[in-house]
Amino acid sequence: MVNGQCKHHYPRSHLDQTRQGRDGYPIYRRRDNGITVEARGSQLNSQWVVLYNPYLLYRYDCHINVEICSGLTAVKYLYKYIYKGHDKISVHVSPSSMEPYVDEIKTFQDARWVSAPEAMWRIFEFDLNEIFPAVINLPLHLPNQQCVTFWKNQNLQNVLNFGYVGKTMLIEYFSTCCANIEARQYLYSEFPCHFVWDSREKSWNRRKQGKVIGRVNASNTIEGERYYLCLLLLHVRGPTSYDDLLTVGTTLCSTFKESSQVRGLLECDESNFQCLNEAVDFHMPYALRRLFATILVHCQPSDVRRLWDAFCHHLFEDFGRSGLVDELEIMSQTLQSISDFLESMGKNASMYDLPKLTMFSKHRDLLKSREVIEEQSVPIPATDLDAHHHLNHAQTLAYDMIMDCIDRNSGGLFFVNGPGGTDKTYLYRAILATVRSRGIIALATATSGVAASILPGGRTAHSRFKIPIELHENSYCTISKQSGLGNLLRLTRLVVWDKAPMYRRYAIEAVDRTLQDLVGNKEPFGGKVVLLGGDFMQVLPVIPKATIEETIDGSLI
Repeated sequence: MVNGQCKHHYPRSHLDQTRQGRDGYPIYRRRDNGITVEARGSQLNSQWVVLYNPYLLYRYDCHINVEICSGLTAVKYLYKYIYKGHDKISVHVSPSSMEPYVDEIKTFQDARWVSAPEAMWRIFEFDLNEIFPAVINLPLHLPNQQCVTFWKNQNLQNVLNFGYVGKTMLIEYFSTCCANIEARQYLYSEFPCHFVWDSREKSWNRRKQGKVIGRVNASNTIEGERYYLCLLLLHVRGPTSYDDLLTVGTTLCSTFKESSQVRGLLECDESNFQCLNEAVDFHMPYALRRLFATILVHCQPSDVRRLWDAFCHHLFEDFGRSGLVDELEIMSQTLQSISDFLESMGKNASMYDLPKLTMFSKHRDLLKSREVIEEQSVPIPATDLDAHHHLNHAQTLAYDMIMDCIDRNSGGLFFVNGPGGTDKTYLYRAILATVRSRGIIALATATSGVAASILPGGRTAHSRFKIPIELHENSYCTISKQSGLGNLLRLTRLVVWDKAPMYRRYAIEAVDRTLQDLVGNKEPFGGKVVLLGGDFMQVLPVIPKATIEETIDGSLI
């Protein structure tokens, strides 16, 4: 009882029908049937009955509450204790009981609390959990694309010469099906139920006991051929090789996708056709091209060329009315627009069965990527063009040195250090305006979004260079050489990076390695002029739970 009331809300109200409560638990039906019983000198009715199961009470002879939980909140309550992780405790060790001051941050210990039963269970190395039946993970890889592990200092040529490199579960599955006629009746996912994988000998042997379940590694339609290989392995019994999967009857298909299509394993593209047919009635051509690119990336149509042939006249309708007369030029503009949408989604037009852009392009400008066109379209304020005439002595010295490297097309790394309010941004804008006015591509980036918004055409460094979230000393930025961003970075001559000291040095080193790889130049930042700026007296990189030494090691100093 709490303040004279039951904390479990008894007596409950009478209710004719069970309904859902606000906290996720159902409020059960309690009929007012007039039946009462006397317990401990009190008259009780159905409002006081706790939910129960007669069978459980009779079998275990103890007090058991039983309640059916059907709401999301109730399910979350039940499962959060399983997935929340182990128990933790905050510990403070004091050298004396009379310590006047406690620095909680300095003395904080992130400790784990283990109860006595759990400690004994772990000491005796008993199993904490188990799965029955066991689930066997079956690798999925294209020809000569299997995962190979080796030590850091091993000779890679020797690793390739080892026999185990070419023996994986999938390849040995093919070999077993080739040598054993009985094995040909099983799918790849069914194979572990009848054969056991010997990890030492790298071979499948007949299973004599035990029960397991085989699970093929997951794949997505975006992965292309790997997805269609998985589709074939889930439907074709006893293949003897990759070529056997590609062979349908007497015809050898060129791709796994074609083989899946001939076998009737792929659904037809009617849903894609219906989607575009409906969109034609109320979408403008620009939106249609974007929808077409979205379907290519996320819906993986089996016959892209047929889809293109059916709707191409709707896709370039606006170009036909814009004054362009040449049909090839109209087709080129349409393909370029679709290619821009595909690049923004991380894909390339060459990955799909579309007409080649170079077949129709008469002008080299049409082959420019969207990123290059956007960067060349950045407006140049007149005040910034005239700013280099109003620089002070130190700013003029820096301006002349940087522009000299750009004029000579020689790489250079500069750092502009100064407290806030010393007009570093004024210098950046003057350099950017001068360089861009000459038709040279210059990228303006900053660590923070506020600082990037001050620079014309500014972007955050994470957005511009695709810097990974998890960084280490050998990280690379996720930029493909064939992408529009990769083409932009190769054409760039100047990179301005404000608030650079706020970044971990691993991020700047990752950009350095990426530019060297994209350009094919081993000079710092691929031989480009890079201007870093900021103030080391401001906030350094924030590294969670790091010591002073670790913070200094992670900074640009």
